Amino acid sequence: MTSIAAPIVGLSATEAAWDQVVLIWPEITDAKDYKIYWDKGSEDNLNLLKSLSATTNGLTRYVVNNQTSYGILGSENVKLHGGKFKFRVSYMSIKTGKESAISDVLSVTVPKK
Repeated sequence: MTSIAAPIVGLSATEAAWDQVVLIWPEITDAKDYKIYWDKGSEDNLNLLKSLSATTNGLTRYVVNNQTSYGILGSENVKLHGGKFKFRVSYMSIKTGKESAISDVLSVTVPKK
């Protein structure tokens, strides 16, 4: 029986603006690729995170902007009001071919413009 790989520790945001959030995390030697999850800025308490990107092409940096957020970041609403977003990351293991445990939540507050 194959156990689930440990989650990534160290997800952070190097930039948080109304139109762009830049996420980074440490490289995992066993990672074939990474997956990003988020809450779309939802105000609910369920912390239901949805897939934002099924692949980062092996990169440990991901830019969330208007195009990659399905029009949410950079929208008129976020421009006028700012917002809070939650992100998590996981990776696909080279050894097992399975997804790792998902990281702890990173909460990012973006200011209005």
